[in-house]
Amino acid sequence: PPFLVAVDPLDADAWITELEKVHKILKCTDEEKVDTAVHLLQGRAATWWEVEVKKKTDGKHTWEQFKKLFFDHHFPMTKRTEFIEQFLRLKQAGRTVEEYEREFSRLARFVPQLTTEDTDRSARFLQGLHLSLQKVICAANLTTYADTLSCAMRIEAVEQMEKRANDKRKQE
Repeated sequence: PPFLVAVDPLDADAWITELEKVHKILKCTDEEKVDTAVHLLQGRAATWWEVEVKKKTDGKHTWEQFKKLFFDHHFPMTKRTEFIEQFLRLKQAGRTVEEYEREFSRLARFVPQLTTEDTDRSARFLQGLHLSLQKVICAANLTTYADTLSCAMRIEAVEQMEKRANDKRKQE
């Protein structure tokens, strides 16, 4: 997809994510990745890149260099820091486990250093769950993210069934 300018910094992140999917399917080399991205830049984004290329003596950039420059320009550090802080404060609160997991995964992309290892991701996810879920999952001694998520969803489903049964009894 073409890229003109990021109205929302998440647009820049989404664009890179989509490009990387295409790169993976096509098995692009580093140079092809940059060439593809540059070809898709339009308008102000293309102008920005022309300025960046002139700053480098050989004019060549690796894919990682391109992404760093791209994010520095289109996804400012202040916004990335905001997402990191949101992630560190994230709690399940009034959300279902599924809703919490969706927000957890969305924000986890911005703190790979805290979520790359499966056990770290699991522990961080567990910390944000309701205490009632944490107690059961801790007792089960689960260490993988998939097991922790699955267990939390099953416990929540049982709690909801119990609540419905109690509500039904109260009505009778």
